Amino acid sequence: MRRLLSDGTLLASGGQDNTARLWRVSDGELLHTLIGHIDYVFSVVFTLDGATIFTASRDGTIKYWRVDDGELVNTLSGHQPGVLCVAVSPDDRRITFGRMDATLVTVRNPFVMQQAFPVEP
Repeated sequence: MRRLLSDGTLLASGGQDNTARLWRVSDGELLHTLIGHIDYVFSVVFTLDGATIFTASRDGTIKYWRVDDGELVNTLSGHQPGVLCVAVSPDDRRITFGRMDATLVTVRNPFVMQQAFPVEP
């Protein structure tokens, strides 16, 4: 999975090695390797301001990281059997993620889960 920052300067990637990586597009330099997941990283997304990246993993967690130094800010856990995708709202105030049990979860504050909505097959 890869995502480009809206201004085209950074690229985020995630994969089967349980990490995400931040790259500078202009020269291809690896800036940070984000280590903390214990299973595949299925999805990566930048916030609109480009200051934070969210990663979603088969390990049932969504992690968010500071882009400038690659440090882990916090983890939303307990989303079994895993998290397939994550998206950020246009105002950066909410994230929505899809779990492997076919539910969507919207989080208004990254520290507090608000509601889960079942998805019809």
